[in-house]
Amino acid sequence: MMRRALVWTLSGLLVLPLIMLILLSLARRWTWPALLPTELQVRQWQDLFADASNLGAVVLRSLGMGIGVAVVATALGFVSSRSVARHPRQVQLLALLHLPFAVSPVVLGVSLLYTFLRLHLAGHVAGVMLAHLVFAYAYAVILLSGFWNLQVQSLAELAVSLGAQRRQVWLQ
Repeated sequence: MMRRALVWTLSGLLVLPLIMLILLSLARRWTWPALLPTELQVRQWQDLFADASNLGAVVLRSLGMGIGVAVVATALGFVSSRSVARHPRQVQLLALLHLPFAVSPVVLGVSLLYTFLRLHLAGHVAGVMLAHLVFAYAYAVILLSGFWNLQVQSLAELAVSLGAQRRQVWLQ
């Protein structure tokens, strides 16, 4: 019984913010003491998919850039995390990977802007994706470096001793 109550509570905590966001996107008028919006409208959603506004194309471009950064960061982070996990100075390398999160956002942003201006990447899709990749790549390496533990290393050595080729070990 206690477990069921916990599941319902956690489910509610996950779903209620989404319901709130949907209500906010549909609310035309929502004054403070009211628990629910007094007026609802779907005009914002109609504008999103209207051909007159370029908002739909912007949303698709943003989704494409986000998915692209996620795929590239995960692929590069997976390969790099193996090298970091097996490096003798693993602790120092992981500390260096935390730098994008530890440095002041203003300093990092100005530095990236200066660099991208010099490389003529400012204001381009590639520049935006590279700026996001700075954080996503570091996070991916930090997150995935825990995957390469002793059990995975032992399984890889076992597969090689049983006749698997290095390519098979890497792919499987």
